Amino acid sequence: MPMKQNEHIRKTIYASFATIMIAAAAYTAVSCETTEIIGTHKTIDAVYNKGTTASTFVDRHGKMIALDATDINSLTTRIDRLIFTENRIIVVDRKGNKLIAFDNNGHYVSSTATIIGNGHNEYIKLADAAFDKDSKLIYAFCDAPYCIMLLDTNLQLKKKIPLDYFLSDMAMDSKYIYGIRRNKESGSELIAIDKDDLTSEPIVLHTCRNYVNGLGSIGKSITSTDDGILACLPFSNTIYNIKNGTTEQTITIDLGDRWSTDLDKGLDFRQFMKKNDRKNWIIHNMACSDSILLFNTNLEHSYIVDISGNSCNAYSYLSDNAIPFVRWTIIPSSGLSKCVAYELSVRSMAQYAEYVETKDPTMTSSKSYQ
Repeated sequence: MPMKQNEHIRKTIYASFATIMIAAAAYTAVSCETTEIIGTHKTIDAVYNKGTTASTFVDRHGKMIALDATDINSLTTRIDRLIFTENRIIVVDRKGNKLIAFDNNGHYVSSTATIIGNGHNEYIKLADAAFDKDSKLIYAFCDAPYCIMLLDTNLQLKKKIPLDYFLSDMAMDSKYIYGIRRNKESGSELIAIDKDDLTSEPIVLHTCRNYVNGLGSIGKSITSTDDGILACLPFSNTIYNIKNGTTEQTITIDLGDRWSTDLDKGLDFRQFMKKNDRKNWIIHNMACSDSILLFNTNLEHSYIVDISGNSCNAYSYLSDNAIPFVRWTIIPSSGLSKCVAYELSVRSMAQYAEYVETKDPTMTSSKSYQ
């Protein structure tokens, strides 16, 4: 396929060390409940800024990986999540309805596109996936019918387990699979499923009664950390840090008058968006390194939280001459210790390569990105 036709679906990952620096900033509580003892809790106010240079919190010497687009099944529609294993990069492409495996250099290995269908060992619709470090297996949740597929890192199906409920997001630690499911009575709930007994009754950890009919997130509200998960229920501004089923810390981000106050009124999405098109109403796409937390919202502002310093800076845009042309929307990732992943299109890669050669010849030449 010629490059002009292909460039909008070939992707590049930019992973960089989070060397973050942040500052300080009222409290807007939402209707959220918990069914277990919570560890420490703090509220951090957001301070809004126009913009900043990204190099204040990412290392310019990050790694760029061009993902292969030589096979029809390697093409991505949208990167919803990245799973980094010892020798694989797994792309979760919900819109494209598949998982795609690449090696560490971005060369295509395999895809689940070959097992889409109505057969016994096939699936109809992919929702999300997570990686179990112990078994080295990918756990993928699928819709219609609800099930979890267990696959190796070459995406060969090992097992398929039926479930009787839907999960929109997934993450794992050493004991549990965590997911967000809709409950007609309680709104949305964060659940934990024993990874060794997927058919057991899940534990409900937290609930949020806020909802907007017909409205959801295009990002991911759960992400894995080195030894646990971060989760924020849809239409909530409270982030949970959870390890092995225990909530160790909750952080409420007060977004002030930029957070919607219509989330508990049961509006349909047309009514809601008419009143709240410039309001924040969801926190998603999180990344964490030690006491530093990054996330986006529906407005795609970049939020940088210093948890130990009790500060949060929100930026309407990011730019940086050292790493230009990056789309500064966080890709939720697991297996990237103290790193965060962003995306570059092929066109942006070409611009970047040209920039490197003309502005900073000491950096890696454009030949590395072909």
